[in-house]
Amino acid sequence: MTQQQQQQQPPPNEAIPASEPVGDDVKEPFHLPVSASDTSDDVEAQQSDTQGTTTSGEKPGENTNAGHTSEKSSVIVQDHQPASTPEGPPDGGLAAWMTVFGGFCSMFGPFIGILFDNYGPRYIILVGTILHVLGIMMTSISTEYYQILLAQGICSPIGNSALFHSGVNSISTWFGRRRALALGIATSGASLGGVILPIMLTRLFDLLSFGWAMRICGFLILFLLIITNLTTTSRLVHTRKQYHIRDFVRPLRELPFILTTAGTFCFFWGMFLPFSFIPSQAQRHGMSPTLASYLIPGRGISFPGRIIPPYLADVFGRFNLMILMTLASGILVLALWLPSTGNAPAIVFSALYGFTSGTVVSLAPALVAQISEIREIGVRSGTYFCIVSFAALTGTPIAGALLPDPLGGSYTKLFVFCAVVMLAGTGFYCAAKGRIVGWRGWWGKRV
Repeated sequence: MTQQQQQQQPPPNEAIPASEPVGDDVKEPFHLPVSASDTSDDVEAQQSDTQGTTTSGEKPGENTNAGHTSEKSSVIVQDHQPASTPEGPPDGGLAAWMTVFGGFCSMFGPFIGILFDNYGPRYIILVGTILHVLGIMMTSISTEYYQILLAQGICSPIGNSALFHSGVNSISTWFGRRRALALGIATSGASLGGVILPIMLTRLFDLLSFGWAMRICGFLILFLLIITNLTTTSRLVHTRKQYHIRDFVRPLRELPFILTTAGTFCFFWGMFLPFSFIPSQAQRHGMSPTLASYLIPGRGISFPGRIIPPYLADVFGRFNLMILMTLASGILVLALWLPSTGNAPAIVFSALYGFTSGTVVSLAPALVAQISEIREIGVRSGTYFCIVSFAALTGTPIAGALLPDPLGGSYTKLFVFCAVVMLAGTGFYCAAKGRIVGWRGWWGKRV
């Protein structure tokens, strides 16, 4: 601490800014969550301990709990107060389940698919831009829990869902032979955002108020989405037509579609668990909270995982690469994450798993496009991701039930569940490929 900072240090009775930790009151004011669904229980406990003490110019409750998601990344904001020892996530509470619901909304896209087939991407992307940015801006001025839940749990995820489905469906209309690579390049933006935004917000929270940090994030996303609105088009001529519930059910009469959807469902059931629980598991074995918080942005290695394997998938077959990467993900959980007890195995696992899981995310829309008529890509991908969204909705709660105490309980059941459902996804992809090309010499066939 410089001499000037020492002169500006507040008296002992005043709240000590988090940027100047003293003695046992060392605290990291903003950190990446241990779990993908941190809850209001932790914040309520902090508020009860620090009630009546706020930083100047802020209303009580202004810096309660907020997050911005990119492929499930979030930042938790806490009051600048002396901290008590953090406990493990309680795996429950209104804020936690609303966070899960937000992830569910971002993957729930059957109605977006209908709108895409009828009107194309332009108006959907415009509405999605407004909702997504509005949710972030409303979070910046939220002072109550219900306001944050409405902004980050409903408004922003619905807009994000519109943007995601319109983007991948539009790309599928323009590419055939290089479709996996094109989708991989597009989805790699989520990998970069998952690294840049949490770190950027962590730094901004130290320099500015929570509100302005979120507004800067919102303006950055608005700038990127303006580019999206100006550049995204569909090759198809979209005409308005009548849809019925049977249009959603019709793909489920096709066995390859059922098996492919089941494979993606199973893999997504376990895919988010390492991102949610590896920081707490690493801290339990002695990793510092600061280093553990960077394990989640460390999945930025999924950026090359979303480009290189999809390029190979267009050459050697998309189902072939999907089978290899889902198999590798399950093996990594059992062979590297399960026995890890130190910093090095956790870091290596985070990097390798980020690579393999990133491939699965980019190949999933390419597979459904490969087994679909391109003029029905909207409704078929909507059915596909609607079913998969239930895996995203239930995976983390199931893991929380298997691990009631992340900082003291046994992770074995969680590891086994995560690996088994991923490997089950591999089995379904193998069955889908066998159904498409036949079982005789099926592995050597490019599909």
